[in-house]
Amino acid sequence: MTRICTVVLVLFTLVAVAGRAYAEPVLIGTVGDDNNCFPFGCGQNQAAAANRYQQVYNSAAFAGPMLIDEIQFFRSGGSLTNSGTYSFYLSTTNKAVDGLDTTSFDLNVGLDRVLFSVVEFTGGPSAAVLSIVGTSPFLYNPSLGNLLLDIVIPGGASSDARDKAAHFASLNGNANGLFSRAHNFGANFEGWGLVTQFVDSSASAPVPEPATLGLLGVGLIAVAAQLRRSQKFKD
Repeated sequence: MTRICTVVLVLFTLVAVAGRAYAEPVLIGTVGDDNNCFPFGCGQNQAAAANRYQQVYNSAAFAGPMLIDEIQFFRSGGSLTNSGTYSFYLSTTNKAVDGLDTTSFDLNVGLDRVLFSVVEFTGGPSAAVLSIVGTSPFLYNPSLGNLLLDIVIPGGASSDARDKAAHFASLNGNANGLFSRAHNFGANFEGWGLVTQFVDSSASAPVPEPATLGLLGVGLIAVAAQLRRSQKFKD
């Protein structure tokens, strides 16, 4: 009985490891390098309402497919966000990092575009980690292209925060091919963007790692051998 319980425990452990294959968060960029208020702060600094922001992420930053159900940004200064309704879209794009069309934003969007989440910002203080939880998770496969985050603010973003405007961790002009941005307010596109973490909090990933599958296979063989030995002793 003890042998059987041990075997079952080993089996469940191997299955759990396989389920976590692509569930680890993917952090793109380094927190602490720079900070930037676009697109969640500094609305008061714009001559016209800010209503479109895009950021493309290099597919090489992802080890494999993942089901993205949360996007995180890291506040690095200030506290107060803009006011406005932000619609977050995700898609796979054929545009390169530092290659986004900065005037015709729709040309950057992929055919698999998903409305990930809609968030109402009220101009209040932001948490240290700004988490955008998806109501429609996005299954991203990096082998199909880069990842595009497309933020649409139909009514524009405004703020009275002034020197209290929220800033978030970023790479300003030195992203080294990790990501770049495009928007219809301000300037500076290539090599600029917010440090971003993508989270897959699902219990199991859609496509396990090959190495993990191998580990699971070896474990199952070991389990079978243990069961055969136990049966032999009984006979």
